[in-house]
Amino acid sequence: METSASVLSPADLTVLAGTLPARLPAGPLLLVDPPSSSGRLLGVGLGSGAHVQELHPLLQGLDLTALQSETPSISGVPGWAHVVLGTLEGPLIMEGRLDGQPVVALTFDPSLSGLEKSLAFPLLISNATSFLLSQLSGSDPRSEEGAVVEIVGTGVLGEVMGRPEGLSGVKGCAGL
Repeated sequence: METSASVLSPADLTVLAGTLPARLPAGPLLLVDPPSSSGRLLGVGLGSGAHVQELHPLLQGLDLTALQSETPSISGVPGWAHVVLGTLEGPLIMEGRLDGQPVVALTFDPSLSGLEKSLAFPLLISNATSFLLSQLSGSDPRSEEGAVVEIVGTGVLGEVMGRPEGLSGVKGCAGL
């Protein structure tokens, strides 16, 4: 059976690992280790990003000590972003709207410190996925059977399993 592109639904969420194209895909975006050379990530003098929003949904249930050895790839805070977790070196986790689309940015490479092999990584990805899908206007992700996730990048992030409210984790996590 032949499948045409017009039959396929657009992804509910796109994961961009190690890349940030000039033309962004439609819908919510999860950026993992975006390139620091992107003009979209240039800080606008809003400080170093040394901040922790402990009650933010992205950090729910997360052991923050697992992230203490991460090094941010950017040093400033872009105008579109709000820092959820950051260090004196820069923001580690940001959220906001870029070109009108909800975005969560993890500004570090989880494979450098081994975070992708820890229990904190699937929880962080699950939190980010749930948060982004909840940002869809007029849509409650908990009412859907599942979400289509498109993964684009320099490596394999993994397969997100389960429904947004009860993601069972990330299967097949590999270095980015």
